Amino acid sequence: MIDLVPRIYDAGCGQSSWNDVMADVCRQLGATGHLTYQLSKDPGTGSSAVLSNDGFAPEVLERYFGHYVGCNVWAASDAMVPGAVFTSSMLYPDERLKQTEYWSGWLRHVEVFYVVGGIIHDDAHSRTKVSFVRPEGGQRFGDREKRLLETVAPHFQGALGAQQQLSRARAMLHAMDELDQGVVLLQHDGRVVHMNACAGVLLGTQEALRIVRGRLEFASGAHSEQFRALARTDVQLARSRTEYLRLEGKGGQALHAALVRLPDDVAGSRRLALFIKRQPRGGTPAGALRELYGLTRAEAELASSLAAGQSLAELADARDVSLHTVRTQLKSVLQKLQVRRQAEVVQIVGSLVHRHDELP
Repeated sequence: MIDLVPRIYDAGCGQSSWNDVMADVCRQLGATGHLTYQLSKDPGTGSSAVLSNDGFAPEVLERYFGHYVGCNVWAASDAMVPGAVFTSSMLYPDERLKQTEYWSGWLRHVEVFYVVGGIIHDDAHSRTKVSFVRPEGGQRFGDREKRLLETVAPHFQGALGAQQQLSRARAMLHAMDELDQGVVLLQHDGRVVHMNACAGVLLGTQEALRIVRGRLEFASGAHSEQFRALARTDVQLARSRTEYLRLEGKGGQALHAALVRLPDDVAGSRRLALFIKRQPRGGTPAGALRELYGLTRAEAELASSLAAGQSLAELADARDVSLHTVRTQLKSVLQKLQVRRQAEVVQIVGSLVHRHDELP
């Protein structure tokens, strides 16, 4: 089964199909079908995504995710921990399975009785499970199948981790192109990784910043020093850090810019982003907050309102909800933005919209 490892990583990078890879694993395990799915941990959405599937019709999966995922007696076992491979017989007694709602309402209809699989990816946002199945008339999965799957399970984890990083990067690039501001992604040495069209236009209206042979250069020594301090290679960041710049455009037009050191787990080690805006505008890009950080609509509006200076009590009154409800939403926002304080939420929103009211 080790010969499948390169194809597993190809699937994670989008260069081949998860269905094709899992079909080959399925054959080597002697299984009759497979299912790989991702469940969101956001209680507001509870969304699911199927990565691979053989043997489960769309309407059957709709019933599973709509109700029977909560009846899964195998997943309910405390023994099922991320990264480990299990057989269904290890998690719940086979002789008691037919006494459960999970069997009578779902397993019986999809002709599944034995499973080998596990949780192959788990983070703050979602959990991904893989299952290879056999019917009741088949043989239960044993140590042989468990050991075979254990040889590739770590590679499933690595490939899915890469897929998550690529998905976040694509979402970030898409959000950049949708924003009405210039965005330049940079390496720690100033090399340009990505630049949207708006950035090209705005950089052409001033002389304080310029791209020379694919590298960002500063006319001001102070700005160069700010960049070097933020991009230090001996410092790792769990959260973003921002330096604000004041640029003079042609014709006296002021440009506001924010140089942001991105968290290492979002964009890779030592990546920075430069955001440029001709002038501050009212409002906030709630869509970007939702796409970049996974905030719900209500959470994005809460973060935007906090950045605009409203207090939690004012927000509760305006929405006609309790202060407890608003605080619960704020707690979710803090968790998704990976910060601890309300002031840090304001800073992150400020880095997106550039409401630099403190600048002259």
